[in-house]
Amino acid sequence: MTRGSRLPFALLALALAELAGAGAFGVVSAAWVPQAGHNPASGVFLISACLGFAVIGAVVARRQPQNRVAWMMLGIGICVPLGISNQYVLDSHYAPARFPMPWLAGLIGNAGWFLALAMLLSCFLYFPNGRLLSPRWRWPARFAVIAVVLGLLGESLDPHGLDNGPAKIHNPIGIAGASDVMQVLFLVAMATLVGVGVSGLVSLVLRYRSGPDDARQQLKYVLLAIGFLVLTFAFTFTQPISSIPDWVVNVVYGLGYLSIPVAVGLAILRYRLYDIDLVISRALVYGSLAVFITGVYVGIVVGLGSLLGSAAQPNLGLSIVATAVVAVAFQPLRERLTKIANRLVFGRRSSPYQVLAEFTRQVTGEEALQRMAEVLAAGTGSAQAAVYIGERRVAAYPSDPNGTAMAEPRSVEVWHQGRRLGRLEVRKRRGEFLTPLEEKLLDDLANQAGLVFSNVGLAADLRLRLDELRASRQRLVQAQDSERRRLERNLHDGAQQHLVALKVRLGLAAAVAAKEPGRLPQLLADLQFEADTTLATMRSLAHGIYPPLLAERGLKEALESDARRATLPVAVDAAELARYPQEVEAAVYFCCLEALQNVQKYSHAGGATVRLSEEDGVLSFEVADDGVGFDPHESALGAGLTNIRDRVDALGGELEISSMPGQGTKVRGRIAVRVLA
Repeated sequence: MTRGSRLPFALLALALAELAGAGAFGVVSAAWVPQAGHNPASGVFLISACLGFAVIGAVVARRQPQNRVAWMMLGIGICVPLGISNQYVLDSHYAPARFPMPWLAGLIGNAGWFLALAMLLSCFLYFPNGRLLSPRWRWPARFAVIAVVLGLLGESLDPHGLDNGPAKIHNPIGIAGASDVMQVLFLVAMATLVGVGVSGLVSLVLRYRSGPDDARQQLKYVLLAIGFLVLTFAFTFTQPISSIPDWVVNVVYGLGYLSIPVAVGLAILRYRLYDIDLVISRALVYGSLAVFITGVYVGIVVGLGSLLGSAAQPNLGLSIVATAVVAVAFQPLRERLTKIANRLVFGRRSSPYQVLAEFTRQVTGEEALQRMAEVLAAGTGSAQAAVYIGERRVAAYPSDPNGTAMAEPRSVEVWHQGRRLGRLEVRKRRGEFLTPLEEKLLDDLANQAGLVFSNVGLAADLRLRLDELRASRQRLVQAQDSERRRLERNLHDGAQQHLVALKVRLGLAAAVAAKEPGRLPQLLADLQFEADTTLATMRSLAHGIYPPLLAERGLKEALESDARRATLPVAVDAAELARYPQEVEAAVYFCCLEALQNVQKYSHAGGATVRLSEEDGVLSFEVADDGVGFDPHESALGAGLTNIRDRVDALGGELEISSMPGQGTKVRGRIAVRVLA
């Protein structure tokens, strides 16, 4: 431990020593001068204030030595025990022999209280990071120093400034005849301190409104502590009419005073550990209810009791009336106060778990994902919330954050039945962060969103498949139209021309047979050649429509026949296949043929393999080559592969295209089939 790190604990030891001395003096004083009147509540205040401010100030100063708030808290812890000197002044009136030099004790006590008050009010200027809000706030800090100087001078130089009740103490350093001037000086100092305190509160408000979310979260702790302190005052106010024991009142006093340094310490060191919004909301609700119950009880029991002349003794009837009024009004008032408190704490957004409670109702229907983004943004107060299915963003709110500077995104994955479906993502404004309650809300929403994602994902997949099927059918219709026009052209330009030529030659043969019989054998040989050519043309056209070998012998023989006519070695690996419906065999045949044509045109392969198999009612085919390959993710599918996919999709099958540059290509398809008898 370095020398700098020892200083906070050295000052803490000093404060604890002062507290121990003050406690010992209090015990001795109560025994020596019981008639002086010793208030136990002041002792509780000394202990709680000294321990709270000194201990927490030392811890904060140890971890953040640059934070002036920590050193002020240590200073308050050191100055508060000095206030016991005022009791010394009072005791000297009853036992002057036992309590000498009361003027010195009075000076020390007054200085202790004044310095503690000055440091407490100045803390507002520097809270929470120990720095002023801006350079212009140096003036309130300077006025705080001026107020301390003026106040100490006014109390020290006032000849009557050390008087305490019946104790009239002569101040040897006081200026005779200057009491009025010194009192004015002291009042000016107090007014200046009040101005410093108001400036500090204004500074806190500005930090809360324009500062990062960290500062707002820290200020909420102090707000909660102030509210609790006010509640302790309200509680002790009921003591005269509720007969609360003095020790209970003193304990509540101590907890109220202790809450301020505890809240400051938590705000500086651990403000991210707890979500304070919900605590403040509940504190406002139940604190208001406590004030209401107290007011009703005081108003009915004391007020009406005074009018009826029974305030001096308990009135059972009035107590019952007060209890009935509280019982009837409690629940409606609690609901109303809850709404008001949530609006004050959370602003226009609902409390996080109100969002979660309405989640199921909010995310039903076609706009489920967009509503999910809206309620997520509302519940977490984020600059933007987004919903992802897979890695695709499907919804965001607001869709355009209008140039808002945003922090790094915080996302939670959405799972359903062991399958990752997507994620929820929120982005706070720059400098803000998710509170623990908002983190839990995000996790809980992700857990609830699994079923919604699953349903929406299924619907999206169905729409996608419908769109693909619609596009596939359009391509098939276009392909059929193109094929029909091709057949028309081929029939017109090929077979029809051959038939016309054959008809002309037949007419010529009839004329030659009558005039030149010797030319008839040659002419008939030409006619036979023309007929063979026409027949070959017709067979070629018929092969393009539906191969006769496929219809007669099946897939294996038809593909083996085409493999022999290929421009590169093609091996057909097929077991003994059964016969399948015509549309299935035609689809598989033309898919394999299309794939082989792609291999011959583009792959620069040395060979290819066609594999066919059927298992458990699924007919599988694969065309593999050892060519140059390609990257399916970067290259769009050509017309050939698109035709293959459309044929397979039309039969409800599955197609997989795998390829890598330099490692060839594999086209695999699977189609559910039924075997023909």
